[in-house]
Formats: sequence, C-alpha cells, structure tokens
Amino acid sequence: MAVHNLLQALNTPNEPRLVQFVTALGQIGPTATNALLALLKLLSDSNEGVRRCATNALKRIDPEAARRAGIK
Repeated sequence: MAVHNLLQALNTPNEPRLVQFVTALGQIGPTATNALLALLKLLSDSNEGVRRCATNALKRIDPEAARRAGIK
C-alpha cells in the first residue's frame, strides 16, 4: 500500500516533496518494483536532485534494471 501511495504522490509538481517520495521508494527497496517505470521516467527530469534520487532509488530497488538503464 505504501508503494501505491508513493507512486500516486510522484505526480506532485513540488520538487522537494518529489525528492522525498522518490527517496522513500528507494528506502523500501526491492519490494517497490512497481515503481520502476515511474523512476525510469524520472531519470530525464529537469531537476538534478530528482534525477539523482531516482538513480539511487533504482539502484536500491533493482540493481539490474538500473544497470540496463545505464546507471553505474
């Protein structure tokens, strides 16, 4: 349920809150695999902090998916 709620919250235009939501998904770890598509989309966000948090979250949730996305 937490992952679902966080995914819904990713639609916020508030960048500081978006960073918090993305970070929370990363902290959940591998059980947040439902968030992979949304996080992959955030890799091209205009905000560097959002991109960095999405990168870190992807690494924690699915290192292989992160590698396929070009993240080292």
